[in-house]
Amino acid sequence: MRIISWNCQGEGNPERVRAFKRLLRTHKLDIAFIMETKKLKSKSSNLCNISYLTNNLFVDCTTSGGGKAGGLGLLWNPDYVNIEIKDHDFNYIDFLVTDSKPNSIPWRVTGIYGYPKHNNKYQTCSLITDLASSNYNKNWLLFGDFNINLYNSEKLGGNPIDDNLVVCFKNTIDVCGLQDLGYQGNPFTWANNHDPKTHIQSRLIDLWLPMSGSNCSPILKILTSLNINLITVLYF
Repeated sequence: MRIISWNCQGEGNPERVRAFKRLLRTHKLDIAFIMETKKLKSKSSNLCNISYLTNNLFVDCTTSGGGKAGGLGLLWNPDYVNIEIKDHDFNYIDFLVTDSKPNSIPWRVTGIYGYPKHNNKYQTCSLITDLASSNYNKNWLLFGDFNINLYNSEKLGGNPIDDNLVVCFKNTIDVCGLQDLGYQGNPFTWANNHDPKTHIQSRLIDLWLPMSGSNCSPILKILTSLNINLITVLYF
């Protein structure tokens, strides 16, 4: 099973979408979790025209303040995976996935887009705690763009990370019994693409599993560069 996580920062860039579709075809991916689509469900998505990812769920972006923010998408290939949507909201899509192969183990997978504004980031910790309490499957993969750094080494440039927020996030991870899967590739998963004086790089995409009780885990994690964004590809 192959899952991709991508913060597209708005799917209105045709070049970025074409590159993304090429990546999907190259890796023959089964599931795509997309963040920051900045789209309403009433508007057609540029990501729907992928021949084999025929099933999808889109969560509206917000339009408060006159702009667009957030928006999620989940696309999958029904020939290779069976997906049951359990819950979804502005910040997450929670679903149960089973490989189409015989005797496959069902997995709970939750894609998260953490609150981007600093004053709201503590709500991401509360959201993770609430999701962990719904322990309907011990095989749980929690991944996405958390918008929180865990260590100073995860950010280069800009303002220092908030120590109080770090403590809150670490406590959340400990209480929920999660472990960081790590990954291979560039240590930073986001960049603002500014000139050197104001250039900021950060690791915002994370992959977490319960520390005990899980029957299996991803066997390979890679990050692939796509313009200024980085994409997480998970192989099960």
